Amino acid sequence: MIAMLLMIWPALAIQAKRWHDVDKSAWWILIGLVPAVGGLIALVFNGFIAGTPGSNRFGPPPANASVAAPAMARS
Repeated sequence: MIAMLLMIWPALAIQAKRWHDVDKSAWWILIGLVPAVGGLIALVFNGFIAGTPGSNRFGPPPANASVAAPAMARS
């Protein structure tokens, strides 16, 4: 129980960053509260949809992402 409570804040921060990667507000975290389909929508957007290429309204991509992307494209 204590471990779960300690993991809530980092989990929310990571999910907010991922929502920003797909150019959506962090308020989309609340979609997980919708029964049945909310968790599925969050899973699809956070797990399977690629982030916005280049900058979006939340800023530029992290420095490591711009370096790793061309290497992956060559494979």
